[in-house]
Amino acid sequence: MKKQLLLLVTLFTSAAVLLAGCGSVQIEDYISDNYSLIDVVRSQAAEDSYVYLAEDQQVKEVADELIQVQEPDEIGKYVNGKQVLIYDDQFVILTEAPKEPDQTLIEVSDQEFVRNHYHPGFFQGMLLGNMLSNMFGGGWDRDQRSRCNSAYNNDCYGGYGSTGRWNPGAAGRGSTFRGGGPGTGK
Repeated sequence: MKKQLLLLVTLFTSAAVLLAGCGSVQIEDYISDNYSLIDVVRSQAAEDSYVYLAEDQQVKEVADELIQVQEPDEIGKYVNGKQVLIYDDQFVILTEAPKEPDQTLIEVSDQEFVRNHYHPGFFQGMLLGNMLSNMFGGGWDRDQRSRCNSAYNNDCYGGYGSTGRWNPGAAGRGSTFRGGGPGTGK
């Protein structure tokens, strides 16, 4: 009888601990615990973006799962095989894996990485145009487009799924699943 009571108390205690922690799961921790890390994109300024793979899951399925785990501050529209979820200071960018529409790349980037390296056109249609300018400061979209379109700049990023690895001066021509980051080259 004592063993059964001890087992019952242990089970209830474990359940209580699990339930107490349910609301405090951080999305980045959930992603790293449940998906395979396939790459880390690193900028010259040592800003990192982590890339995970969700096998046999489409973008919408992954988005729904992540939204259930932690409600984002902003949910971007699903457009052309990609969707963005914004949490506090984290961007979770979901894209179809190149040539594998049943697999999803999950890129976790902080605001600074997105502000400094993403081409504003990447988010077109997913977010209200002024939302990123409000978040990053007035005129960010215009200033970032100008910087990205400069012939002397090769530090703008179109998401991991577009090029695989950051490859300066060769936007859209890199191989997938190769690593690196803005400004690091091949």
